[in-house]
Amino acid sequence: MKILLDTNVWIAGLIARGTCAELIDHCIPRHRLPVSDWILAEVIEKLTDKFGYSSGKVSEVEAWLRDIGEYFVLQGTPPDICRDPDDNHVLLSVDQSEADGLITGDKDLLDLKSYKDVPIVAPRDFWRWEHRG
Repeated sequence: MKILLDTNVWIAGLIARGTCAELIDHCIPRHRLPVSDWILAEVIEKLTDKFGYSSGKVSEVEAWLRDIGEYFVLQGTPPDICRDPDDNHVLLSVDQSEADGLITGDKDLLDLKSYKDVPIVAPRDFWRWEHRG
């Protein structure tokens, strides 16, 4: 499956051991992980500004995400659905990556439940969703 991880999942998985780190570790060998330029830029910004990562550490994370993920550049205009314009970029990433699911901790996105028939799932619900059916 192709699973798009939102910025907050990547950040949580990078800064602490827990559900998001386990989810990332599980997905790397089993699923395709698209990473848009927008999500990558947001990860870098948050790690630098909010968590004080050094430029060297941020470069390592960027190289790692490009290596394990399927990097792509967003094109076009994001939809105008969400209250937070950043969330619209995530939805554009879902659409352009042709993801099978979006994993996020963002309540506004989770409230949508799906976007263009693509399920939006919380990290804690990922395994149940992955094995649905």
